[in-house]
Amino acid sequence: MSSGVKKLYEPKEDKPLDEETFDWVQLRRELNSDKDGVQFMETPKEKLIRKMKENPFVPIGVGMTTFFLTAGLVSFLRRNSSQSQMMMRGRVAAQAFTICALVGGAMTSFKNKVSR
Repeated sequence: MSSGVKKLYEPKEDKPLDEETFDWVQLRRELNSDKDGVQFMETPKEKLIRKMKENPFVPIGVGMTTFFLTAGLVSFLRRNSSQSQMMMRGRVAAQAFTICALVGGAMTSFKNKVSR
């Protein structure tokens, strides 16, 4: 190797990589601990419940969208075109409601974080 070429990574020692080697592991530990240093990890179920409490309109919109989609597909299979068309329009409206709920929740969350 020429003297003008710099190595991107040179190990300091010949020791195996562990969690302490990576900065992001330490950062994650610091973010997941409270002021007393007690560590806590949020399970996926706890995170889902917390998010549903923060913005309950999103799960409602998802449920409405699923209902209209299912009812529309059933009426399509039964060859009831007028009901199928009405259900698909309802699905679009439910999706619009869900997107508005997502944007509204994000704006509210952003306002709360800025005002702290």
